Amino acid sequence: EHEGCIERYGMTPVQWFEERGYFRIPTYAAHCVWCTEDDLRILRKHNVSVVHNPESNMKLGSGFAPIPRMLELGINVALGTDGAASNNNLNMFEEMHLASVIHNGYTLDPVIMKPETVLSMATVNGACVQGRPDTGTLEVGKKADIVAVNLDAPHMKPSLNLMALLVYSAQGSDVTMTMVDGKILYEDGEYRTLDKEKIYAEFEQSVKRLYH
Repeated sequence: EHEGCIERYGMTPVQWFEERGYFRIPTYAAHCVWCTEDDLRILRKHNVSVVHNPESNMKLGSGFAPIPRMLELGINVALGTDGAASNNNLNMFEEMHLASVIHNGYTLDPVIMKPETVLSMATVNGACVQGRPDTGTLEVGKKADIVAVNLDAPHMKPSLNLMALLVYSAQGSDVTMTMVDGKILYEDGEYRTLDKEKIYAEFEQSVKRLYH
């Protein structure tokens, strides 16, 4: 797509969108793997946020987005999972882990993506992408959107650095409770608002219709 846009229009996709005025409205851009330095400066100029999907990018062989450079330029970068077809487990803890180790690895800098940076990408930066100043952090007056994580497991010890634990050690299965706007939706293995068995059954039937 990137090379095709250059061949057809003589400019990158980011330049094409800017020329047509799409960035005059609130916009976020997913992936941005092939952005040039000029592209990044255009995104920064128009306050375009970027949603980084590291697992999807690796599964599809898309490449590595220049996330450290985006952050250096002051671009708001959030974390996403992309769709189930290109990610499978939609695990935000896995996305945090990959977002850190991938960029530390190819830049040869073990601290370029610190745990606190990655955790912000998974929380408050995502709220910013959505234009949601009412969530993303735990503060008085904001919505009570909370995830509780079990720290009482071998892979979560020692619990000296909670941010590092969440980024490098925690798994989705460690989540014991999720709360949205003060309402508990999941707790201790039980989905309070969903009929899990009914959903599983309907899903299996849908898949069978697709393949037969």
